[in-house]
Amino acid sequence: AIISTPLPWSQNGEGPDGKLDKFAIFPLHWFVYSLQSTVNYYRFQVNDTEVINSDQHNSVVAHQEKNWGGAFPTKWLWFQGVSFEAQEILLGS
Repeated sequence: AIISTPLPWSQNGEGPDGKLDKFAIFPLHWFVYSLQSTVNYYRFQVNDTEVINSDQHNSVVAHQEKNWGGAFPTKWLWFQGVSFEAQEILLGS
């Protein structure tokens, strides 16, 4: 995939942990690289059919994050909604 134009979690480069991510007080860390990046080219395979999209006018959106730590929850719920017309994003976990 070719991914461009990332929309960062914050303008100062911090993730959801904020300044607390520098301290080892949480067993899990979460950094969101981009809430909404444009994917201009992608390819994947479904059964025996390869799907390729390289149309600049038919791009999709990607969310990119990194999770790390010494302990992870046994269950996790994440939801995200994007309104391109209103340019609004709803996130929750």
